[in-house]
Amino acid sequence: YNPVAIDLRFVLAMLKINTNLERLGDFAEGIARFALNCHEPALDTELVKQLRLEEMIAQVLSMLELAKQALQEESQELATAVFAKDNMLDEINAEATAILADYISRHPESALSCLNLVSVLRKLERSGDHITNIAEEIVFFIDAKVLKHSGRTDEHYLNDKK
Repeated sequence: YNPVAIDLRFVLAMLKINTNLERLGDFAEGIARFALNCHEPALDTELVKQLRLEEMIAQVLSMLELAKQALQEESQELATAVFAKDNMLDEINAEATAILADYISRHPESALSCLNLVSVLRKLERSGDHITNIAEEIVFFIDAKVLKHSGRTDEHYLNDKK
C-alpha cells in the first residue's frame, strides 16, 4: 500500500478536527458548570427568549450534526453549508450585550447570572467558530482546498466549483 495525497490530507484534517472537538468539549463543560452553579430558581423565560438562547443552542447542534454528516459522506456541499449557519450565531451573540445590559438595569439582583450568561453565549458563539474550522478541514481533506483565512463563504466556494 502506497499512501497518496488524500491519505495525508485525511491524517492532517483529523488531527486538526480532533483539536477543535477538544475545544468544543471544554465549552460544553463550561456551559454545564453554569447550569449546575446557577443559584437562581430559574432563568427569566422572557430574557431567554430575547437572547434567542434556545435558537443558538439548536444552531450549534445543527452545525455539529451537519459537519459530522459531511465527514461521513465526504460531502463538500454539506461542509460548506456550515459556514452560513455560523453567521447567525455571530448575530445572536452581538445582540446579546445590549439585551443583557438593559435587563441588568431593570433587575440588578440578577447581574451575576447575566454576566455568567454572557460567558455561555460566548462559548456557544466560539463553538460555532470551531465547528466552522472542522468544516474547513473537511473541505481540505476532500478537495485539497484551503479555505482558512481566505475570507471565502460557502457561496464563494460553491461558485468556484461551477
